[in-house]
Amino acid sequence: MKNKSTYVFLTSASLMGLYWFGNAFILTYASIFLLDKGLSNTQIGLVLSVGGVLSILFQGIPSALADRFRSISLKLVMSLFLLVELVLCAGIQAYSGNKLLLMAEYALLEGADWAFLAFLNAASMEYENHGYAVNFSVVRSFGSVLYGVSTLMLGLLSSRFGLGFLIPCLILVRVITLVNVLLMKNTRKAGTAGKQPSGYLAFFRENPKLPFLLFGFFCLWMSGTSTNNYLIHIIRKVGGSNAVMGFISSTSAWMEVPFMLLCGFLLTKYSCASLLRISSFFYILKPSILLLASSIPMVALGQYMQGPSYAIFTIASVYYMNHMVDIKDNAKAQALLGICTKGLSGIVANLVSGIMLDRFGINGMLGFCMACTICGFCVIQVITLQKEKGR
Repeated sequence: MKNKSTYVFLTSASLMGLYWFGNAFILTYASIFLLDKGLSNTQIGLVLSVGGVLSILFQGIPSALADRFRSISLKLVMSLFLLVELVLCAGIQAYSGNKLLLMAEYALLEGADWAFLAFLNAASMEYENHGYAVNFSVVRSFGSVLYGVSTLMLGLLSSRFGLGFLIPCLILVRVITLVNVLLMKNTRKAGTAGKQPSGYLAFFRENPKLPFLLFGFFCLWMSGTSTNNYLIHIIRKVGGSNAVMGFISSTSAWMEVPFMLLCGFLLTKYSCASLLRISSFFYILKPSILLLASSIPMVALGQYMQGPSYAIFTIASVYYMNHMVDIKDNAKAQALLGICTKGLSGIVANLVSGIMLDRFGINGMLGFCMACTICGFCVIQVITLQKEKGR
């Protein structure tokens, strides 16, 4: 069992790292890439919002099927999403002169990429639920390390050579990612089918406070999505460049790593709910600092709030969802987490932020982000405290 756990840990960690390495190409540099192709901020917001809608569809239906039919492995679902990404990347590279076609292809690419992550998280939880020593906190930290490497590399290369290399490199990364998925141990062979999973309506009846908690998550992620996807505008406001954005994005990603590792230790001492409450407070600080920033170091400080906010939240939320629902609904729970964070929040954040940037500038967008985080903080405090008191 020890050798199997080591193999599962290594494949999970490498896959998490590869996923986030490629995600930087798709999301972090989306604004720069699409602006370079002639799209406006509003059009970019529309593309990323539609991608969020698609990610909801791509997560909701397959997750329900994966919970109900144990013969459908998460490994198979992830492989199919990667194949879809490769086809779309090839289409974008072959012809991106038509704006409508480019917008459609990029939205599909974003939707498939976010959906993939929900099933990757679900696979990690399935391993842990069946006795494999995965240690999700450590596995997830590999994603932040390689995300940091990717954003730094992209910032330097795009400043010097332009963006023509972006899609070919992404294709190579996703081919390697697919190979790693094929090397994964099939999680559906790791345990028995167990009880029959619930449908979505029954699932929410069994967990009546969950929709309110997910709304709190949704509010926090709206802010995080806006500040990360439109970071280039914040940096340009204080005189920075693509290379500066790459440096700040990479170092803020590396800043997440110690907090993710710390989160793994804290979970042995404190509840997931306590860590969610702490991280939601730091979510408020990030847009507040960015709004007041008048220099590159201040922007960096604001972005470094990713550590105590996003890093702790992303670990605690996955564990919280896994612990609060029955094991039979694991894939569904992780998909709902992805739908309300990367899906619904992405739709609203990208659409509203793109419009606000064009009409009210960067300060208007950051004011919107602050309001979202305050709302999310309040909801999470109330719901998690009630849950711990058994109300």
